[in-house]
Amino acid sequence: MTSNFFNHLKAKPCPSQTLLQSQKDSTLVSIKKFTDQANQLIQDEQTKTIILDFSRTSYLDSSALGMLVLINKKAKAKSIHCVIQGAKGNAMDILQMANFNQLFDIQN
Repeated sequence: MTSNFFNHLKAKPCPSQTLLQSQKDSTLVSIKKFTDQANQLIQDEQTKTIILDFSRTSYLDSSALGMLVLINKKAKAKSIHCVIQGAKGNAMDILQMANFNQLFDIQN
C-alpha cells in the first residue's frame, strides 16, 4: 500500500485557503491523486490560496516538481495564490536549485 504524498485538508479558519499537507515520499500513484485533488480545489471558486505544507517532506523527485509546476500554472490562471510552507533540508535545497522561489511564495 502506497502512502499519499499529499493529504488534502480544508483549512478551518478561512474557507478561501486550502492546506495540502505532504507525506515523506512520492509515488506516481500519490502524485496522480494529489493532482486530482488540486484540480478540484482550483475549480472551486472559493479557493483563493493553496498552502503546500512540506514540513514532513524529505525529498522531491522530478515527477513531484513537474506536478507542482502544472498545479501552479493552473492556479495562476484562476488567480489562486500558491504558497510552499515548511520545506527544509533536501526538499528546500531541491526547490531552491529548481528556482521554485520564482514560481511560488516559499515560507519557512
